[in-house]
Amino acid sequence: GDGEIDMEEFLAVMVPSAGFSSSFSSSSNTQFVKKSTTTSFSSSSSASFQQSSSSSFSQSYSATTSYSTSSASTVSVSFSSALDVKKAFRKFDSNGDGHLDKNELKQLLISSGKNVSDQEVATLFAQGDVDGDGMIDIQEFVKMMFPAAAATLTKVQQSFKNLNDVKAAFRRFDADGDGHISRTELRQVMSSFTESEVDSIFSLGDKDQSGAIDYQEFIAMMMPNSTAVLQRVASQFNSIQSVKDGFKRVDSNGDGAISRQELKQGMHLSDEELDVVFALGDIDQDGEISMAEFIPLMSPSAATAMNRLRNSFRDITEVIIAFKKFDGNSDGALSQNELLSGMRSTGMDFDSQECNMVFAMADLNQDGEINYVEFVSALFPAASDGLSKFRSRLGAITDVKMAFKRFDADGDGEISIMELKNGAGPGFSTGEIASVFALGDSDQDGKLSFAEFAQLVLPAAREKVCTLKKSFKGPQEVQAAFQKFDVNKDGMISCEELKNGLNGCGLRFNDQEVQTIFAMADIDGDGEISLNEFAILLGGGSAPQPQQAAAKSSGSIQFRSIDELKNAFKRFDVNSDGHLDRNEFKQLVSACGGGSDLEIDALFKKGDSDGDGKLDYQELIKLMFPQSAQALEKLQKSFSSLNDVKAAFKRYDADGDGHVSKSELQQVMKGFSAAEVEAIFSLGDKDQSGGIDYQEFIGLMLPNAPATIARLGMSFRSIGNVKESFKKFDVNHDGQICRTELKNGMKLSDADLDVV
Repeated sequence: GDGEIDMEEFLAVMVPSAGFSSSFSSSSNTQFVKKSTTTSFSSSSSASFQQSSSSSFSQSYSATTSYSTSSASTVSVSFSSALDVKKAFRKFDSNGDGHLDKNELKQLLISSGKNVSDQEVATLFAQGDVDGDGMIDIQEFVKMMFPAAAATLTKVQQSFKNLNDVKAAFRRFDADGDGHISRTELRQVMSSFTESEVDSIFSLGDKDQSGAIDYQEFIAMMMPNSTAVLQRVASQFNSIQSVKDGFKRVDSNGDGAISRQELKQGMHLSDEELDVVFALGDIDQDGEISMAEFIPLMSPSAATAMNRLRNSFRDITEVIIAFKKFDGNSDGALSQNELLSGMRSTGMDFDSQECNMVFAMADLNQDGEINYVEFVSALFPAASDGLSKFRSRLGAITDVKMAFKRFDADGDGEISIMELKNGAGPGFSTGEIASVFALGDSDQDGKLSFAEFAQLVLPAAREKVCTLKKSFKGPQEVQAAFQKFDVNKDGMISCEELKNGLNGCGLRFNDQEVQTIFAMADIDGDGEISLNEFAILLGGGSAPQPQQAAAKSSGSIQFRSIDELKNAFKRFDVNSDGHLDRNEFKQLVSACGGGSDLEIDALFKKGDSDGDGKLDYQELIKLMFPQSAQALEKLQKSFSSLNDVKAAFKRYDADGDGHVSKSELQQVMKGFSAAEVEAIFSLGDKDQSGGIDYQEFIGLMLPNAPATIARLGMSFRSIGNVKESFKKFDVNHDGQICRTELKNGMKLSDADLDVV
């Protein structure tokens, strides 16, 4: 509520997680049209750049850097700050690979109004390409175009006496412990430096242009010789496969991690090389280098492709959603074709070679496919390292049920993130706990069920479930397997029958694996697995059916509570896009007793109040619980304006944590029944996080808000497009969009402006 919209706020509005995830859906009916933007650089006597676009904003750069390319000619390019240099780099890095080749550099020079020859470009390129790899990365470009940045970096480097000082500095700079140094965190520790100098260091450090400086980037920036040393060491590998083979060879004790001694002996490194390689490779600083850390270290080109994919997601939650989207056959693993199709659906231009490199990097166990943990770990190494640390802390688990009960402090049958943190014990950063929890919470309901916990703590559990899913495909095969396993024909499978049945199918599971899978399947905890539970485990069925309405022929269905409806929504939202399409809705109705196609279609149309061809969570609640809509309308009438709604949120959010909990809602809704409060809370908590945030509250109390945002959001084709648009709308380049900038940039009506 500071009166301006920053980048994160703009992204959150224009690309909400459900809407963003739908851009991965092959069934999406939304077409995104790329709007043409004309950008030109005109040269003047002071060599200033003027940029124009459809929003008619301009900025001049006055500082000039000249390079003599021959005795007769000088190429002059000017920038006023390191941030301007960075913007130009991103603009002319046309293929988005994080480097400028000679042609891209030439286009930059031509756009400045310079009539440069190929020889002049080649000379300037050679001056910039310090490491001689045939490309100019962001650090080389900033140093070349803004020499003051190099002087500032030298000043900072001199404050560190040795490598240990640099490592300690990273931990100190990374105030929130998320494994990255933000611009704000850097500013706090560089208090004696000017804003321009801080910008210089940040631009040099954020090599992958992700918006933050990670551990490797920080070490590489503060140790001038590190890049050259690493290139020399990595030159012995000519492919990702050779890197993987090299890892296994160096890992002499076969424990899946390389110690300092193993690295020195296995790769024949000097003490200097050992310090550099280990500092850059040991991302989680646990004293060892894992396979996930070793591959990007020794294969920079593959790491670049992975960074491009990583930067198309805002956080680990979006990576998890993407995995489900990419996994076309829902078998819990990605084939090479599924990865290729998925990567191209992000809106970024990935070629086949880049996809192959990403696949090779992520497929750590080299089984020809990428499982869920491999995918998330490849894109978020901190998650992989946090999970390894978490599993190591737990030690050997002989009874998963007992371990689950130990974490489940309140005994409600689910583990919250606080219970996970408390159960894990000290020594974990907030970022590590958040990553481990996100990895486990595969249905993203904000809690870990027993099945999710089992797959989190036992690596084999997830793999075994994937094996089962591949062995029994489709409802008919699942039902046939159930009948085969059910030897005594009592309609239930005991643990012994499950073990014998798996063995009979040639699936060799040890006793602990069988017991774990049995416990995962036995949802109601009655000591047996029903056909429905068996189908749920294998992804081919639904949970226990909700109570049906008396008149099934009408196609209507009935639920005992909104919580029951929530669970049904999650189960039948197969692609996890936050909506039920017609087919998913039909499956839900069929599982509850069914109805004719005409009846189901009529019910669907009745629920689809915004006419977008899908039912979101709120629409389904209003359809199945009409009284919830009445309660909401009653509450909405208590607000006379948008300002009333804003003030109400602050009043309702008693503890000021940015969310209205159910108990907080109960305290302010004194004139409403418990059922009405429950209905309002369920309608408001659209992302089912357990609280109503500010955006959800506004969207709930302003009936036209979601449709307005959806309509405006359609003009953006990807997160990258949203970010570029933000920069275009931010005319004064202060990193914030004010109301006037937003109105002019997006050409909004007053009503739309108020909502956004």
